[in-house]
Amino acid sequence: VGATITDPESWSLPEVGFPGTSTDYFIHLVTNRHLRVQADFFHGPRVLRGSGPVDDGTFTSEHNAWRIVAGVTVDGPATAPLLVSRNLDASYTSLSGQVPGLDRTKAPFGDEGLVVVTVGGSAQWIPAADLPTVWPTLYDPATIGPTRILPE
Repeated sequence: VGATITDPESWSLPEVGFPGTSTDYFIHLVTNRHLRVQADFFHGPRVLRGSGPVDDGTFTSEHNAWRIVAGVTVDGPATAPLLVSRNLDASYTSLSGQVPGLDRTKAPFGDEGLVVVTVGGSAQWIPAADLPTVWPTLYDPATIGPTRILPE
């Protein structure tokens, strides 16, 4: 599924105080024509596939496989997480030195592992058993400011 980003200079990543969810932010990007995608762009395994436009009122968190990290910037470390799959434990609300837990009841991957997309654009699957060793290598908490991981 492809995406078209229009006028990348006219929008920014959400700040820590963004007053909504990851789904709200994605709807904002599509409604304001910064990102041209259909609803199925945001789904993943075992996540309800949306159909049609994102901005027609039918796209909800049930169709969104992602949580966005508010507060990271394109000027920060390229390895800092920008998107994480929504099965990240809800109690993990900001990037810190702690290794996150996984919610076994949440799609797309439950407690099997986590997908991380970094600010630099790379993506990786991290199996649950590898989280304690891989997560700390992604970024140095001292190199990024305050963050907030938005709910899906």
